[in-house]
Amino acid sequence: MRLVTQGERTIADGGPIPPEYPSWVGPGPARLWHTIATGEVVSKSRAGELAAAHWPDLAEPLLDIVAARAGRPVALTADHGRAAIELGRHILADQPPTAPGQRVGPRIDGPGR
Repeated sequence: MRLVTQGERTIADGGPIPPEYPSWVGPGPARLWHTIATGEVVSKSRAGELAAAHWPDLAEPLLDIVAARAGRPVALTADHGRAAIELGRHILADQPPTAPGQRVGPRIDGPGR
């Protein structure tokens, strides 16, 4: 959350966006979102592609981020940073509600836990 807050502040101030910001902040949560939903672990780049397909309103900047991660010459801008933050909001809003006592994801317990 701290990184998102720092990113929002930098974007609001019109400061330069470090290329690693949208490259990591965008597809990282998308990767977790996909794994939780399907159980399949994918790369951050594949997660960016899946998120772009799921949320067409963010497709263009997300696919730019994927291209930049692949080493293609794409200049990431504040718009890409905003898209990464918005993707995080989309992912949080997309989570299904859980009933009291219901677990989300694999059970992680055992002896000594």
